[in-house]
Amino acid sequence: MATCTIVLARNNYCPTIVVTPSGLRLLDQPSNPVGIYACTKPNMTELPLQAETAVIVYTDGLATAGEYSGQTLDVPALARDLTAYGVMDAQRIADALLAAALKADDGQPNDDISVVVLTVTDEGSRDGARRLVVRAPL
Repeated sequence: MATCTIVLARNNYCPTIVVTPSGLRLLDQPSNPVGIYACTKPNMTELPLQAETAVIVYTDGLATAGEYSGQTLDVPALARDLTAYGVMDAQRIADALLAAALKADDGQPNDDISVVVLTVTDEGSRDGARRLVVRAPL
């Protein structure tokens, strides 16, 4: 918050999707996963912290959903559609991406799927608190 930026570290071959009022951008520089090669370093990106921004990070399970049934997902296109008209609801975006992956995999994912969505809004909270919501099934 002190620098008014979002700092992203990426070690994933799947791109990170950034949607801002000026459009959709893929952070897709070549990157290696951690734990395979010695001295692997992440790709670092620093973005301005501005309202109506969404950052979507996902694993290969989403990127490859539907491969076995011939129903490949265009994740960036889905993200563009889900964030059209400045609608930035992190839960809605994550749920819609997961639903599309499950549908493409005929209800049975062929790989683990993780989706993380960060949205920045200009909605102030009444008490000045910032809130983070995380759900993880056990």
